[in-house]
Amino acid sequence: MKQKTFYDGDFNVKKLDLDKIIKFVLTSGIGFVLDFISYFMMTQLINISVVYANFTSSIIGATFVFIVSTRKIFIHDNAKIPLMCKYILYIMYQLIMITVASLLISYGNKFLSASTDISLIVKYSKMLSKILVTPLTLSCNYIFMRTISKL
Repeated sequence: MKQKTFYDGDFNVKKLDLDKIIKFVLTSGIGFVLDFISYFMMTQLINISVVYANFTSSIIGATFVFIVSTRKIFIHDNAKIPLMCKYILYIMYQLIMITVASLLISYGNKFLSASTDISLIVKYSKMLSKILVTPLTLSCNYIFMRTISKL
């Protein structure tokens, strides 16, 4: 059976891939909510630094996304690598991504706090910085999950 494709310029997207992208975005959205709530509690209520809070909250969200994605989205019965090994690879990748994202969030927070006198932006600069970095991490995470699932 021939796959339906959508054409976007020079890039063909299989319908199946589009379905996986949508499911991954929705799953990541739930992971982001878990991440964001724990990040909010750590930075706003406990006053933990943004870097440490982002590391902790991101691992919570990443673990949720990995568990759901490997069971519901990226299912490969002919996997050559055990699921636990994939999880270890995913967490190692996440540690690198979380480091990069945490630094970007920290710089974004400093920039937003220093570049405006709008009290609402200054007050929530930690949260705004995380929101601004999220699309980059979501895109990278999808590509990595899709790749690791085929191993």
